Amino acid sequence: MRRRLEIGVAMFALFLEVSRMIEEAVTDQWHITSLPLQLCSISAFFCAWYGIHPNKLAGNLLYALSMPGAALALISPSWTMLPVWSFNHLNSAIAHIVIFSYPIMLIAGGKFKPELKELPKVLAILAAMCLIVTPINEGYNANFFFIGYAYGNPISTICAGITLLSAMRFFLQS
Repeated sequence: MRRRLEIGVAMFALFLEVSRMIEEAVTDQWHITSLPLQLCSISAFFCAWYGIHPNKLAGNLLYALSMPGAALALISPSWTMLPVWSFNHLNSAIAHIVIFSYPIMLIAGGKFKPELKELPKVLAILAAMCLIVTPINEGYNANFFFIGYAYGNPISTICAGITLLSAMRFFLQS
């Protein structure tokens, strides 16, 4: 029963992401920025990856990248300019709650234990993803991973700085 719940929540995260893309295509709102290249969009795929094939790397990606990213998005959401009961507003809020909660569910259920020694792999994957989205951002005037700006949100800017300083400190101590 517990395993079914893990898979169900993971697939729900993926369903929310796919439904967002379909809704934007059907309502003629699709744009290059609709591609699933934001961290939380990619995190839906991390959830599905872990749900289908539980493994240490996917778990650590969920814990060290997805959960903090979703928490930051929930603290300072960028979707609040949308009407509250609109599909995209509700989808964004629910998706971020699921992405934030999934690693907590895995840890609380004893299915996953975060490992600090895996952090360099996680940061390397984050760096690789940033290298991939940067030319797309520049070529299409997009802002995947909020690399260019954080929608004028000071909380996002401060947290990005803290994350960078923490990563530098971790590597300097190693």
